[in-house]
Amino acid sequence: MIAFDFVYSRPTTASEAVALHEHAAAQGQHALYYGGGTEIITFSRMGKIAADAIIDIKDVPECHVLGVDGEEIIIGAAVTLNQLADSDIFPLCGETARAIADRTARNKITVGGNVGSRQLMYREMALPFLLCDSRVKLFGPQGARLLPFTDVFHHALNLEPCEFITQFLVPRSFVANAFAHLKKTKQSSVNYPLVTVLALEDTDSIRMAFSGVCAFPFRDEQLEDLVSNRTQPLRERVTQVIEQFPHAVLHDLEGSADYRKFVLQLALEEILERMGWA
Repeated sequence: MIAFDFVYSRPTTASEAVALHEHAAAQGQHALYYGGGTEIITFSRMGKIAADAIIDIKDVPECHVLGVDGEEIIIGAAVTLNQLADSDIFPLCGETARAIADRTARNKITVGGNVGSRQLMYREMALPFLLCDSRVKLFGPQGARLLPFTDVFHHALNLEPCEFITQFLVPRSFVANAFAHLKKTKQSSVNYPLVTVLALEDTDSIRMAFSGVCAFPFRDEQLEDLVSNRTQPLRERVTQVIEQFPHAVLHDLEGSADYRKFVLQLALEEILERMGWA
């Protein structure tokens, strides 16, 4: 049960959605954009989320696009994880989506909702966008904006007031690149990750992004330089990554920091061997 009253709206255009958000803000109310709704429903019941207005973007047409436009793959923010994974439009994104939660939950969880999560630190769908020089299309009070994904996502999503994501744009040039995805959990495969590593081959180097290890997902080019240095043995490269890890490793009920480092070491070795970079 959701223990607060709210006004529910389901606009049919991005402009209408923003106008509703602005109206709520002008009344001193807290408004939330709503895609799949899994996070809002779950954490509202726990008393961790409350809102005066819920603005459902599922009827905004551009938020449902899933296709190719020229040299870019377009993924609407309201596309569900199952829709993305089942489309096989970009296996790197599909594999990442397929590893999140279970299939029933993925019928509701949207790409935009996962990336923009306010409550869950994992935001695993951000990983492919971090690796692939992606862009993001936003809509807010000033209209549409098109920016590099890394301009609005640094550990978490940072948008202007009343703004929301309508689409993610990924260069098609990355589709043919070799990649590997590895998620390590404490117990079952649908648990939150102790470690998630997404790796993408890029000519003479490996790009890598991480989730679950720290309090936020991230990509670090210095770590990529270490793992891509084939003049050093695999074990030595991985040891250097662990020793020079740029952020504090999580220590929580899922696993201690030392255990996470151990799991990360095994994951890195496995992923590099799988990709032929041992």
